[in-house]
Amino acid sequence: MPGIACVTIKQVRCFSTNDHCCIDTVVGHIGASRIYIGPFSAGVVRDVNLRHCIPADDLRLKIKLASDLEDDEIGDIDLALEMGSELTRNVTNGDANYDVAFIVEPESSIAE
Repeated sequence: MPGIACVTIKQVRCFSTNDHCCIDTVVGHIGASRIYIGPFSAGVVRDVNLRHCIPADDLRLKIKLASDLEDDEIGDIDLALEMGSELTRNVTNGDANYDVAFIVEPESSIAE
C-alpha cells in the first residue's frame, strides 16, 4: 500500500524507564510495521534518524516497550496533525517517560 508521507524519528530521550532499575527496549509501530528504536535507560538521549513511510490507512506512530509476548504501549502520536515541522512529543505510561523528536514530510517531497 502506498504511503502518503514519511516520518523521520530524529531523537529519543529517556527520562525514566518502566522499571526504574532496568533498560527499556523501545520500538515504534506504524500500521503493521514494527521499528526497532533501541535500548534506553534513564538519562539516555539517542539520535536515531529512522525514516519510515506512513500507510494512508494508519497515520499514527505508537511508541512501545518491546516484550516477548505483546509490546506494551507508552504513547501514541497522531502524525496526520504534525505535517511539515520538526516536533517533540512526550509519551508516558506507568513509570516510562520519553520525548520523541520527529518530522513528518509528504512522501512526494522526499528524494529517494
